[in-house]
Amino acid sequence: MKEALNEHFPHPDLKFMDHCVGNQPDGEMEPAASWYEKMLDFHRFWSVDDKMIHTNYSSLRSIVVADFDENVKMPMNEPANGLRKS
Repeated sequence: MKEALNEHFPHPDLKFMDHCVGNQPDGEMEPAASWYEKMLDFHRFWSVDDKMIHTNYSSLRSIVVADFDENVKMPMNEPANGLRKS
């Protein structure tokens, strides 16, 4: 089924995607990052923990893996403890 609204907007001229975020359940980010490293030969590009990304109410942990040339980046986030979940 076609989305009727799409006919009223211009088609984007998408050349490439920089990244795509994968939100993981609590405790599942590390296994997901390891899968990218083992299966796709990605490497750890960047990571932060809940001490770096937080507010008074929520926080999260994040790992970004990248391909060899660092053209493809896959950020993965998982919630961390706070007064609320991220």
